[in-house]
This record gives sequence, structure tokens and C-alpha cells, in this order.
Amino acid sequence: MTEQAIETSVEQKAWETALAPAKSIPMNAIMLYMSGNSIQIFSVMVTVMLLWNSLKAIAATNFTFERFSMRPAGTEPTGLAALVALPSDPLLLPKLAYVLMQAACFGLGVWKCGAMGLLPTAHSDWLAFVEPKRVLEVAMGGIV
Repeated sequence: MTEQAIETSVEQKAWETALAPAKSIPMNAIMLYMSGNSIQIFSVMVTVMLLWNSLKAIAATNFTFERFSMRPAGTEPTGLAALVALPSDPLLLPKLAYVLMQAACFGLGVWKCGAMGLLPTAHSDWLAFVEPKRVLEVAMGGIV
């Protein structure tokens, strides 16, 4: 195989890895739907698992795509050099797609937290931080 064919094959595999989380979104959505909106141990565990796995996957993006890198091992730039080399990285778009797919999974978990009532979205959730009204006038009745 030529070097161009190898690069094309590696890029295709990188895109397959990047789009793999999109295949799990419908399964996760069905699991969240089937677990119900009440706060029970199963529904909370499924939701926390979805949120936690999405965050772990986003944090490990570079490790996930490390096997597709064309650079020799140990020559990856770090720090500011990695930021400067980012636009020329051929794996930038697959990595970005991977992070977006994981963010969609995370958004699904946040939606489920809102559906279960675990997110403070109502005005009444913030009453502890509202100052009580000061009474300016007091009317008293009496016998005349």
C-alpha cells in the first residue's frame, strides 16, 4: 500500500471512532426513557453513569485518537506548542466531532436531570436566597 492509501485508511478509522458515540445516543435515550422520571436508584444511577462516561470520554479524547496519529511516539507537542500545532492536526475534525457527540450524550443526561426535577429551574428552587419583604406599615385595630 502507498503512504497516501495508508493515510486515507487511518483517517477513515479516525472518523469511525469519532462517530461511534452517535450510535449509542438512541440506546441511551431509550434507557433514560424506560427508567422513568421519578427519583429512584436505577434512574439516578443510569443518569449519573451517562454524565460521568461522557465527561471521561471528553477528557480522554487525545488518548482515544493517539493510535491514529502519524507522528512518531513521544514527539507529540505539549503546552503552547500543542496549541500552535492544533490547526495543522489532520485529526482535528474527527476529534471535534467526537467531542460534539459526547457533548450530545452529556446534554441527554442533563435533560434527564431536568425531567427528574434535579435541576433548580423553578423560581421556588431559589427561595432560600431571596430576601423577605420588609413591612413598611402596620395597621392595628383597637377599641375606640
